[in-house]
Amino acid sequence: MYLFDHQQRKVTFREFNEDVNKLSKSLLNDLRLQRGDAIAIWSANCYEWLVAQHAAFRSGLIACALSPLYKSIELDFALKKAKVKALFMPGIESKQSFMNDFHAVLEKVDLVNIKKHLQHLIFIDGNEAKSAPQAMNIHTFNRLIANDGQLDESQLDVSPDDPAALFYTSGTTGKPKAALLSHYQMHNNIRFATEKTLQTKGPIVCPLPFFHAIAGICASLTPLISQKSIVFSNYWFDMQSAIKSLIQNECTEFWGVPAIVNGLCEFALATNTKFNSLKVIGMGGSAIHESLIRKIKQAIPSVEEIRIGYGSTEFGIFLTFTTKEDPEEVTMNTVGQISDHVAMKLVDPETKKIVKLGEQGEIWAKGYCRMLCYYDDEEKTREVIDQSGWYNMGDLGILDKNGYLKIVGRTKEMIIRGGINLFPKEIENILNTHPSVAEAHVCGVPSEEFGEEVCAWIKLKNASEKDAIQSEDIKKFCKDQLSYYKCPKYILFVDSFPMTGSGKVQKFLMTEKSCELLGLKK
Repeated sequence: MYLFDHQQRKVTFREFNEDVNKLSKSLLNDLRLQRGDAIAIWSANCYEWLVAQHAAFRSGLIACALSPLYKSIELDFALKKAKVKALFMPGIESKQSFMNDFHAVLEKVDLVNIKKHLQHLIFIDGNEAKSAPQAMNIHTFNRLIANDGQLDESQLDVSPDDPAALFYTSGTTGKPKAALLSHYQMHNNIRFATEKTLQTKGPIVCPLPFFHAIAGICASLTPLISQKSIVFSNYWFDMQSAIKSLIQNECTEFWGVPAIVNGLCEFALATNTKFNSLKVIGMGGSAIHESLIRKIKQAIPSVEEIRIGYGSTEFGIFLTFTTKEDPEEVTMNTVGQISDHVAMKLVDPETKKIVKLGEQGEIWAKGYCRMLCYYDDEEKTREVIDQSGWYNMGDLGILDKNGYLKIVGRTKEMIIRGGINLFPKEIENILNTHPSVAEAHVCGVPSEEFGEEVCAWIKLKNASEKDAIQSEDIKKFCKDQLSYYKCPKYILFVDSFPMTGSGKVQKFLMTEKSCELLGLKK
């Protein structure tokens, strides 16, 4: 069952299947879309989003997930890149209007060129637009599902290897790329992972946005593969809504990125709230610090498994993952063992030769769950996939003798100070143990003397401590635990971090802002 608490909707798999068939029939027969055409869903989390995605899957179309926060430049890029034929979006006076002025944004894109491909607008809620872009066909979601859903089987000639979904990378290192994924890749990656993880009887709550691969793939497909119910708490992430859904539905699993899980723990500790039904917390999407694992155990003692997944949009959500059977030290320090039916190697970043167990190397993966390509971008595809089909994960790690992988950091986040390679995660692990630090992230900034220096952004647990805690206090704390060259030269106290819509810290924006604040030349 799919539950959308904010829409007060509980939908059985049978009802969901019927709505998917009805929309598929309209997409093929009324909108005359053809196999391989791209549709885009520019919306926050809602029932209509999932129906549109699965109707595209069933019809042999490509479902392109767009952030509901997109402004005109971002929307223009995404629609042109995928050559979108039909766009699902909120209507006038939509309940999603608090997030974005969707129609004003659409009016500002390059419609002259976009309309060479885009033919249909489908309003998923609200009212129809009083005026629509010229030569654009306007539909409402409800009208498109007002049919018997009887499909001609000859129209449903979909192969497992066909392209099914297009997700734009979150852009932690720059401009997004469009990862094109197949049915075979997505379905099997989720199936093999769910077979090995703790099976709980209660529902899952997932407050992540659908344009993020964890929600748009894992939360979308897991209920159908494992016959589990899943709860979506709001159009956009809101901690109060997520907690309400968790308690109200007696959820046994909570999925989120580390920043969201940390917020859940902080709430539990501050309010002494007990989440007695909660047995599993699943995390992925960004670096997970040992201090957060300890905080979960303290704040939510009912949790029996902390499931850590490591992967990427381009190579599946689960390249590696931890399980309940893993010792505590494994959960604390690694991202688990490799998933079934895929291969992984760690190589020297320069020579590309495989390193020994226990040595640090660049992570490469190969197997069924690799993306087909970066859509319409052969150059970028060749940069990450070699001639033998190995995909560069863009991360540095260490593989131990038992096959457990430890992530050291992002290749592009690596800071080179005076010829010495420094990895932000190692420094962040220390900073996050400071008693006054709520969250810390590290980036590199230019240095005439050493090439790069370390700059730390610090968010304090109590804003009132800003006057009491000095930069020198943080530096001394680091010097007591790290080699001198790893210690931050610059400390910036902040209230927030530049984040992607899916909750990842954007290190390149941290570097840009740091240079501006510190008066450094890039």
